[in-house]
Amino acid sequence: MLDVPEESDSDDEFPVPDPGTFLGGQTDSWPTDFDEFDDELQSTKDRVEKAVEVTLVAMSAMWFMLLLWVLTSNAFATWFHVREFAQTHTVGVVWPDLRFHPQRLACVAGRTYVANEFSIYELQSKTPATQVACNVSSTIVDITAVCNEDDTACRPLVLVNSTSPDGHPEVVDCASGVAQPLLRVTTPAKHLSVDETGSKLVALHEDNKLVFYRRSADAAAWEPQWDLGAMSSRVVSLHLAGDRLAIFQSYPRRSLFNKALQVMELGTSQLINAWTLPSSVAQITAACANDEDDSALVLPAAEEHAASRPLLKFKE
Repeated sequence: MLDVPEESDSDDEFPVPDPGTFLGGQTDSWPTDFDEFDDELQSTKDRVEKAVEVTLVAMSAMWFMLLLWVLTSNAFATWFHVREFAQTHTVGVVWPDLRFHPQRLACVAGRTYVANEFSIYELQSKTPATQVACNVSSTIVDITAVCNEDDTACRPLVLVNSTSPDGHPEVVDCASGVAQPLLRVTTPAKHLSVDETGSKLVALHEDNKLVFYRRSADAAAWEPQWDLGAMSSRVVSLHLAGDRLAIFQSYPRRSLFNKALQVMELGTSQLINAWTLPSSVAQITAACANDEDDSALVLPAAEEHAASRPLLKFKE
């Protein structure tokens, strides 16, 4: 038979502790009864109040900066006569090849020419760009364009990366293949534009000096007339129309303020108007002004690893 242990009346095996031992040895006491609890409560309260105070200060600073940005943006536009383009759209362009990286633009009589360092194309609406024959023996630095009197025949003029035998920058007429030097100036040029008559030219040289030229009497060269002053190194394109010069400048992406397009009076060098571009496209590679509809064509700087290059049209 199995031995069944006898029940014991003793509580020694499982003693019941005194309830007071759970509470610091005091019967019927609570955590709130101790000084340490009050200290910890006050410390927590102080931390919460400090966090709320810091949050309110940060939010106030943020709203103040937002208000300041709005006010200064309006003041910038008012004080400096900077205007915004009301219309913006992407021009449908079929580039000749995905590997073609456009670097220069020229607009004349409703036509648009685009070039990289090797070749020139005329842009067509919704059809592939057509290559323009131009007999140049060195790489292309910049392009401009001119037409005949009734605008039925137009041609690019090319600033090339070579010099005449006496060291002057050269401009090649794509129709004739003749190179015409910029006389009496030996500093290389980086941007140029000719007016609609083909008799006046402005060139921005490597020292950022802007020089006004006229075609020589024998039409074999360009003779400097006067210095128009120093330009910013941000200039990427020029467009000469009559007595007004449009100057396009590139700004870093996300710039708060920019005067990407400025129009100056050629005779006085006084600023007439300025336009700002959206900050997302403030960094541009090239641009030109279209006198036919008072618009501007802008080639934004390529995004890293971009598969295509958009061409944007801005108009008031």
